[in-house]
Amino acid sequence: MSRLAGSDGRQDDPLAGSVLGAYTLVRRVARGGQSSIYEARRGTERVAIKLVHSGREPSPEAMGRLRREAKALQSLQHENVVRILDWGESGDGNPWFAMEYLEGESLAALLERVGTLPEAEVVALLTPVCAALEQAHRLGIVHRDLKPQNIFLARAGGATVPKILDFGIAALHDSGTLTNSVMLSGTPMYMAPEQWEGLSHAEARSDVYALGVIAYQALSGKYAFEADTPLAWMKKVQFETPLDLVSAMGERPVSPAFASAVMKALAKNPAERPQTPMELLRSLRPAPPSTVSPKVARVGSRGLVVTLLVVLATLLGVAIGFNVSRRAPAAATGQRTTPMVVLMDTPVPRGVYDADALAHGGTNADTLNDALRDLPITIEKETLPSTWDREHHVLELKPDVIVIHRSAFFHGLNVEFGFGYEPFPDGAARDRWELLYRTAEDKLIAFMGLVGTSVPTTRFLVYSRGTGPTTKSGWPTEEYRRDWVTGVERRFPALRGRVTTLAVAGGVASGSFRNPEVIRQVRAALTSVLASSKR
Repeated sequence: MSRLAGSDGRQDDPLAGSVLGAYTLVRRVARGGQSSIYEARRGTERVAIKLVHSGREPSPEAMGRLRREAKALQSLQHENVVRILDWGESGDGNPWFAMEYLEGESLAALLERVGTLPEAEVVALLTPVCAALEQAHRLGIVHRDLKPQNIFLARAGGATVPKILDFGIAALHDSGTLTNSVMLSGTPMYMAPEQWEGLSHAEARSDVYALGVIAYQALSGKYAFEADTPLAWMKKVQFETPLDLVSAMGERPVSPAFASAVMKALAKNPAERPQTPMELLRSLRPAPPSTVSPKVARVGSRGLVVTLLVVLATLLGVAIGFNVSRRAPAAATGQRTTPMVVLMDTPVPRGVYDADALAHGGTNADTLNDALRDLPITIEKETLPSTWDREHHVLELKPDVIVIHRSAFFHGLNVEFGFGYEPFPDGAARDRWELLYRTAEDKLIAFMGLVGTSVPTTRFLVYSRGTGPTTKSGWPTEEYRRDWVTGVERRFPALRGRVTTLAVAGGVASGSFRNPEVIRQVRAALTSVLASSKR
């Protein structure tokens, strides 16, 4: 992995000329805290070999990190992650692995050389990094040590290709914890507040925090905190407010969208950050006038019975809340000149209708945003993982219309439990799936009831291609949808006359928001709902 920290190859290196598997070590090109990287050859092929430092007894911790990194890279194949080629153990049992050999420099070296980068260049560099990290998170891999030193800017055919390096303390979905000696690990300036509690507390949103720090640093040349020791840094990260990016920039310009996205990424509460790397990326880019940056929540629950009880208890709590207190939203939205439309959908791939949106980490809400942005409306996007709990945020928005996928609450839960989709192996499997779907739909209806009761002006447009715990002819038929709305209104009378349904043309087989006919259908339905809200 050449030039990562500058070549430090030495003629007296005892490992130069050694053979590991089919590879001959040529020279050391980088050295870290516990491991070294060597240029090596296999015939005419030039590779990089990573191994524990020579000249001392390798610690179990160092060997564990190396094996962990090899496992992460083996499962994560992405053009913006360094590619692993081979791995093995030396004769004395020390692990090593071979990677593609890269020419270039780290982002840290670039920033040391030039100081800061223009906003557009920061976004351009982070775009592939966010895409790679998004894929890692989908595979259950959390980096936990993301920093400019671990983003390598490889030169390839005249282009610069960012590559994520060093998954040595990565969290893997099927691995145990690291040894006690590395339970607190990372680089202080890039560690999220929860990560200071120990590696077991670091999760995907901790990586989003690190991305925010990197973006802040690359643009301003500063950190959001100043401290001389790790302990002082920990206290500031956990208890003090970070310096606003606009203030850090002084007289230099920064777009409101970029500044807002970065500061949200630095939120102390993980639930208040953009919840995925791609959510952060979309909000870093200057948005069109009708778009507000998305905010999301995160997944986590175990056991069907436990989760169903929790969900049902939540629904009961919502219902009780209606009787006890119809509190107003916590914050007024002020006088709006255009209607507020909230687009709500699932981030789970199975629920995303279009392959290109999925490839970029998007949801149906992102596709709809592109299709509706020319309308005289203000759009807010809200993504719904399995344990979404941001009802208060929607209440504060006082939206005029909520456009929501009928299965928005279902797909995240289904991924959590691994029930899969049709065809099912037996009737019992399908029964479990249908029970989960009904429970998720109960959550959808309870959410609509909460908003509809608290914000009397909000209307709903519920869409689907036709899936659900009924025959496939259910949702597409007008009679079925009419009965569905009647049931919703019976449960929450405040919703009477405020719920519109839409069966996406093409159904499960070919329904797509890239289809012009479907977009015409959605625009017509939304326009009709907006007109109704004015009457």
